[in-house]
Amino acid sequence: MPLRILISAHNDLSHDHVLGQGSHARTLPPLQRRTYPQAAAVIAVSLGVADDIATRTGMPRAAITTIYNPALRAEIPELAGQPVDHP
Repeated sequence: MPLRILISAHNDLSHDHVLGQGSHARTLPPLQRRTYPQAAAVIAVSLGVADDIATRTGMPRAAITTIYNPALRAEIPELAGQPVDHP
């Protein structure tokens, strides 16, 4: 069975490069352009991160899946105490 690679991106790396943070500023962009399009799936945690990946790699935006990070809302403890109407 062939190995399937899934990429999960959590940061807008363009912002890091604009700030000039780290030595990856020169090496990462060409690596991303070569490898991301070959992945079985590319997953971003926000629309902004997905847009950044598409811009940086040349991948079609539709090829990048967005799965948002969960966020705790203030009403969750109250909702957790309510009865569930599901078998």
